[in-house]
Amino acid sequence: MWRVFPKHLVICLRKLEPFALFFLSGASYIVEDMWQNFSKLVHLRYLKIKGSYHFLETDLPGTISRLYHLKILDIKDSTDCPFPSRYLSNLASMQHFLVPGNNSLHSDILNVGNLKLLRELRRFEAKKENKGFELKQLAELLVLEVLGIYNLEKVKVKEEAVAMKLIQKHHLQELVLDWDINRSDKDPIGEENILECLMPHSNLYKLSITGHGGDTCPSWLGMNLSVKTLDSLRLSSVSWKTFPPLGEMWFVGEHCKSCIREQSFKKLKRLELEKVPKLIKWVGNGPSDLFSHLEVLVIKDCPELMELPFSHCAGYGQHVEDNMTWFRKLKKLEITDCPKLSSLPCVPWSSSTCSAKIVQAGSGIEQLSFRGHILEIKGKDTLDSAFWRVLAFHNLSELEVLQVTTCPPLSLVHLEKLSSLRSLRIYDMGDAFCSAEGGGHAGYQFPVKDVTIGRYGGSGQRLTRLFSYFPNLLWFRMFRCEKLTGLGVVGLHKRTEALPRPPSISVNQVEEAQEQQGARAEEEIAAAATSEGVLLLSHQLQRLDISYCQNLVLCPGLLDHDEDEGRTGGGGLQGLSSLTSLTIRKCPRFLSSYSSSSSSSCFPFPTSLEFLSLRGVEGMETLLPLSNLTSLTELDIRECGDLKGEGLQSLLVQGRLTRLTVHETPKFFAGSEPSLPREPELPSSSSKLQTLDTDDVAGVLAAPICAFLSSSLTKLDFRWVKEVERFTKEQEEALQLLTSLESIEFWFSNKLQCLPAGLHRLPNLKRLVIIDCQAIGSLQDGLPGSLLELVICDCQGIRSIHKECLPNSLQKLVISNCPGIRFLPKVEYLPSSLRELVVDDRNSEELRRHCRKLIGTIPIVRA
Repeated sequence: MWRVFPKHLVICLRKLEPFALFFLSGASYIVEDMWQNFSKLVHLRYLKIKGSYHFLETDLPGTISRLYHLKILDIKDSTDCPFPSRYLSNLASMQHFLVPGNNSLHSDILNVGNLKLLRELRRFEAKKENKGFELKQLAELLVLEVLGIYNLEKVKVKEEAVAMKLIQKHHLQELVLDWDINRSDKDPIGEENILECLMPHSNLYKLSITGHGGDTCPSWLGMNLSVKTLDSLRLSSVSWKTFPPLGEMWFVGEHCKSCIREQSFKKLKRLELEKVPKLIKWVGNGPSDLFSHLEVLVIKDCPELMELPFSHCAGYGQHVEDNMTWFRKLKKLEITDCPKLSSLPCVPWSSSTCSAKIVQAGSGIEQLSFRGHILEIKGKDTLDSAFWRVLAFHNLSELEVLQVTTCPPLSLVHLEKLSSLRSLRIYDMGDAFCSAEGGGHAGYQFPVKDVTIGRYGGSGQRLTRLFSYFPNLLWFRMFRCEKLTGLGVVGLHKRTEALPRPPSISVNQVEEAQEQQGARAEEEIAAAATSEGVLLLSHQLQRLDISYCQNLVLCPGLLDHDEDEGRTGGGGLQGLSSLTSLTIRKCPRFLSSYSSSSSSSCFPFPTSLEFLSLRGVEGMETLLPLSNLTSLTELDIRECGDLKGEGLQSLLVQGRLTRLTVHETPKFFAGSEPSLPREPELPSSSSKLQTLDTDDVAGVLAAPICAFLSSSLTKLDFRWVKEVERFTKEQEEALQLLTSLESIEFWFSNKLQCLPAGLHRLPNLKRLVIIDCQAIGSLQDGLPGSLLELVICDCQGIRSIHKECLPNSLQKLVISNCPGIRFLPKVEYLPSSLRELVVDDRNSEELRRHCRKLIGTIPIVRA
């Protein structure tokens, strides 16, 4: 099997008539030239096409029709390939035609009955045309293993159904029978007769029936069940009054129940009931062969359904599994859009591996998703504690991630059973856990390591109490908590231990005991929280992310007022001595307490920080409050109002700062030219900054700043530069001072008309990237001789690349979505060092064709 086809292989193909296996992959080959001789491979047995070849639409029919020995044609991995399958019927040896997507290519084959060895025909559209698409075309396809028959509403007489000889297809394993559900007219009696004549062989193990308009199921699926060993059954959009033997079925307007007791499926593993509009009850009367083998059960769009075989098993304790033992092999349960369902099965119903999805079912559940170690549950507005009976907490000991949204408070007794819980996400709730008024729960401790709170409507006191349950909490995320007004750190001198409890103790007894023995912890937390809106964080946090809390203010002083009892902390977040990552987004008042501070000793954050991101945070005037962050390696500043960069030098010289991002903070570099490199109190030393990403061209490209950064800065990115059209002479000269620069990138700068002059004077520049700079009309001549990689993307204005633009050192050239570029320099003018050329399908076809001609000259060409 070959994956690469240089030009000389075109000649070789003419001599390889006994070739049996061929694989076309990618779009970089000169396939057009090769394809002219392809029909001579008359002994070809297997052909796989991967990629996109538009010429196949016209060239393939005449070529492939001569490959009489072809057994497998595989195009399932092709993309946007207009493959014409209509005339494949003369390939009499064809066994497998593997296609992508919705199998429409199978339905296009004219006179498919000629393919007598075909194993899979996933879509046959009855009477798609007047000739060549009759049901009798299927009569001689006796070795079919997979068959899908669609548009059965066009079959009017049962003789046509009989003529296809479905009962004689002993090898058939999967069968789809489909009537158009959007048809305007139905013939219940006629459709019953047609379906009755479509009886498959008893070997069938997967059956799907959709849109049948009759009033009853066929006898071969009911009273005279012939497919007893069926493995999978799907029924969709049917209005039958008599169903297959699935137990007792009750329907709207029917006083009797549909139940065929004499017959049963022996090993049905998957059952799907979808869009059965009149079904109101599916009742189970105890264990059966059906229930005992089911592994997958899917119920969808049954608007009147009120009861399932396990609907009454929801509750607490081991007894909830009584009914579910009927389904002892059930691994997957899905119930969707059944709004009248009175109650739901417990999830999970077993401690073994299983999954469940419940959406818009019953009056309480909006959505429930359970996938082994992850449980997500969303309730509706009106809820009470009975809501939680849908969960079998004693089977959730392996649960690692719990997400609850718009749910009533969860009892801590139940949460305690989640012994493996590591991640907790709480959204749209006023309180996470239920508690008696004034009661305490200090004895509870859970192994949770990360917590996310979103749109929280409770008090800071309640949320502070939440942290007391999680002594191992390392990562806390919070967003859109408008009621929280203050943030600080709580440190308790004496931490309460978990309260031992007898296993049989009730919820009320636990709460009473906690109320008595946890009183002191509650009093300490209450004393620390000076107002309802103040949240106190746990000291052991390592990562903190806060977003869109409009009223939140970082408290600068001690909040616990009781240092004699051993409390720790200090101002701001100083008490988080293990914190390494802090992100604050769109909290405009967060640092307002530090707006007028002129003392460099007033620090809001702990020295342990390594990453700090401030976005949409106003109030802090300079970086002096951050000058204690000697461990900081990355600083991201965006939309921070009038913040100035005073104090940055101490981070660059005395600290470890290697990456700096500054966007939409216009005064950050303003006025820094004389002070940044000359803060007299600092010892003479060089910057450690390696990467700078900014939209402030004028601020950065100042001679004092560039001179200060010249020895360390290796990567400079200008992104979202809004107003700059050209670089000034002073800016270009300052840029040339950055002699250590190895990469420079220009992103999303629509007014920028040209690159800065003098790039060739940057001796170490290896990478140049230009992305979405629409006003740039051409590349300048004389890029640096050190350049190894050039990337041009989404630059509509660039029309050509001259030979003078490409230095002799260039090894990789990438062009993406630049339709104006139609040619590259002639091959003799391309750099001899060029090793990789990438031109994607968003470029002009002329450019891609031109680049494909360079295959064999340039080692790697993707075009």
